[in-house]
Amino acid sequence: MSCKILRTALAGALCLSLAGAPVLARQPEAPQAPEANERGWRPDRWEDRPPPRPSSPYWECRGLYGREKERCERRVERDRHDREDDRREKDRKKGVAAGVVGTLVVGAVIAAIAADAKKKKERREYCEREYGNYDERSDSYRASDGRWYPCR
Repeated sequence: MSCKILRTALAGALCLSLAGAPVLARQPEAPQAPEANERGWRPDRWEDRPPPRPSSPYWECRGLYGREKERCERRVERDRHDREDDRREKDRKKGVAAGVVGTLVVGAVIAAIAADAKKKKERREYCEREYGNYDERSDSYRASDGRWYPCR
């Protein structure tokens, strides 16, 4: 059985190494300077970059006045609120998924422990029934010649 597993593992490792060979054989390209965009600035030169956008959430409402500015600010606020609701809902779903996975893992561990305990109990009952004089700690029995033998 272990030879079969070892053979399968070696075959898998060989396939992976052959599949990855062309990727590893390629030489990385030399980095090139980025092209200038339509505004004439290159992203690799800090001094040519446009000024950063202000952090105000109402940046897109600049230049508006009166009722139009109020509508714009309400829309921006509503959009921000919707994004927060979406993020909370996504986080809630992730939490539910993590809880389900955790429950399944814990259930599998409990089932494995119960199955192991059941096997040990069956083995102990078999050895007691078969040989009569059985020591559970050493998993052996005393034969009629007075010697201790492992239970099979």
